[in-house]
Amino acid sequence: MEERTYEDEISLRELIMVLINHWKMIVGITVIVTILGVIYAFVIADTVYESKIEGTISVPEVVATKYGEYVLPSTNTMDYLSLIQSERVLRQSIQVLDLNVSVERLSERIQINNEKESSVFSFVVSAESPENAKVLAETLTMFFVEEVNLVYKEKAVDFFNRQYFVESQSFDETEIRLQRELENTNALIETVEPTITLKKLVLSDPVYAVALAVERNMTLEDLSEEMMLEEVVNPHYDELQGKIISLQQQLDDLQLSKEKNDRYLAELDIEKKNLLIYRRESDKTVMTDGLLEVIQSRVLVNESASLPESPIAPKKMLILAVSLVLGGMIGVFGAFFKAYWNNEM
Repeated sequence: MEERTYEDEISLRELIMVLINHWKMIVGITVIVTILGVIYAFVIADTVYESKIEGTISVPEVVATKYGEYVLPSTNTMDYLSLIQSERVLRQSIQVLDLNVSVERLSERIQINNEKESSVFSFVVSAESPENAKVLAETLTMFFVEEVNLVYKEKAVDFFNRQYFVESQSFDETEIRLQRELENTNALIETVEPTITLKKLVLSDPVYAVALAVERNMTLEDLSEEMMLEEVVNPHYDELQGKIISLQQQLDDLQLSKEKNDRYLAELDIEKKNLLIYRRESDKTVMTDGLLEVIQSRVLVNESASLPESPIAPKKMLILAVSLVLGGMIGVFGAFFKAYWNNEM
């Protein structure tokens, strides 16, 4: 036991002597690595600033529009906020600001913050200078608001376009059915007499019976068996006539609905073409203001982003500390390796 302890003490002494004998190498490597860290932190590493712009978003399940109720495809706010990283928003921002960066790299500069079940959100954008970060955040947000409105306007236009197209076909089929039914009813009423003649007892009409008895100088009992003829409206004819009026009213109402449906379809077709023109030429003037803007009023953002005062990267003091520790570790490892190689241990 004592021998083992003695050997351990000798080994520890040898380790310490290795460090003392090679202190110059350890210090040299530490200095070199630290200098490399300084060069990276102060010369090579890009300075990064972050600018933040805040806003609010509220996404209802259903939106009331001129064309009826529109059910939004999602109530998850991130489905809408993530459009700031869509290719169209990124490409427009790159083009407007004349940035020398790819779409993928620009997307990596954007951070979306939105707490669960909160309407408040923020976009954090990084750039190489405070001014560039601020301008980039504002430009991306401007195109984001435009894109989120455009995307869900397109979805709403397509939804109502399909709906009114189906209704238009249904109206055509209903009109054909009502027209045929009206024609058949008109043909049938031509075969029915408007009035029919009925036999009934004279006494069934007291007023007429009294007048007739006075005229013939008879008693009412004498007229008890006497019959008379009466012309009345044919109930079947009356029923057919009411049906004709009802069918005609249904056709008139249907025509009004068809006219409204066709007018809406025409408006939606025009707006769909305008959206295609805007996608191709980025000309917002072609679109109808206020038409099916189902999400625009739900997204509100601040007019300006924050101007960062200090960079978030590189973290120079951290890099220096890591370089110093790493240099020392490499120096110590180098000293032990050299001693082992030269059989000094």
